Amino acid sequence: TGPDRPADETRILVGNRWLKSYPGSFSRVRDADGREQAIPIACEAADFIDGRRPLRLDLRHYFERDAETGAVRVVTSRLVRVYLHPRGDRS
Repeated sequence: TGPDRPADETRILVGNRWLKSYPGSFSRVRDADGREQAIPIACEAADFIDGRRPLRLDLRHYFERDAETGAVRVVTSRLVRVYLHPRGDRS
């Protein structure tokens, strides 16, 4: 892909401990440092066994090339999906 084409990126989200699920498919999670977040996914404690970090965020970045310098930069990013990775990473 060229520099002007979109590029996809997957990020591991904060959270290796399940705290609570809420109606409407939301859950609250926390990591070892105490950082918490609500995520738009229904998950359960079993998804986080052995410190797994199963939460993922897929992004798509769009680029623009400066006509004068030729430098390429991200002009916008779009959230593609938030999901549970079946294996997760251990931390």
